[in-house]
Amino acid sequence: MRSPDRPKLRFGRRVSLDVRATKIVPLQDNIDQFCGYFAGQVETIRCLSLSPPEESDWAQHQLRFYRKVLLINGVDTLSGIRFPRSRYPQLNRRNQDGFIRFLEEGQCWELGPYVNLPFLTERIQNAMISQGRLRELIDSRMATLDPQAGGSINYRDIDKPLDELRGLASTEQEERAITECQHFQLLYRYRNHLVHESREPGTSMEIGQDTEDPYYHGYVGEDRFYVAYPLQLFVHILEEATDRLRRYLERHQVNPYGFVEETSRW
Repeated sequence: MRSPDRPKLRFGRRVSLDVRATKIVPLQDNIDQFCGYFAGQVETIRCLSLSPPEESDWAQHQLRFYRKVLLINGVDTLSGIRFPRSRYPQLNRRNQDGFIRFLEEGQCWELGPYVNLPFLTERIQNAMISQGRLRELIDSRMATLDPQAGGSINYRDIDKPLDELRGLASTEQEERAITECQHFQLLYRYRNHLVHESREPGTSMEIGQDTEDPYYHGYVGEDRFYVAYPLQLFVHILEEATDRLRRYLERHQVNPYGFVEETSRW
């Protein structure tokens, strides 16, 4: 894989994450350079291509996988700047908590607080959810949907916010099941498969190139839904995360390079 031509970054010059050690630079310039680096990375990732060009499904799947890995790594890096070890020593040791809190507090992903109801339905089958108001809502919601009907279903037509479902839970086990099926949690699990197992999880289909909303679909002969987190969702999250971090740095007058390990001699 390669990027055929180095894209022009929006600040008109090559930027780096290395700390400027030999020159006093205004704080706003440091913030601009740091955030500009990630804006440039998004554009570079968009330009990745295969050489020679390959249009097979397998090749396009691999290209999409590499893009997702790079994009989610960018989000990981930004969450570490927002909650650095020097300021949040306990949270910094819990990468999952820091990652989710960064997205949640920064409102980087509108869907994040919602709960994946098809996944939650499976918790009924393994007895984590018993008879009661929560199960009644899940059953009534899913009864109107057919996995074999064809096409895709936007998450807004199925899922419910975490707080709404928690109000229906009657046991600690049900509350845990709801939390585990929240999209923030599922995205982090998805991220672990990408980064630590070098694979894109699941067998869902990505339909189209432009949608950033997750969606559900089924397969003929199967009675369950599959969820797709499309590539554009990862682009959207990194762009939003960069913008929200910029606002935080400017509001609190924080130099992001103070939390970046010095690597200029490498």
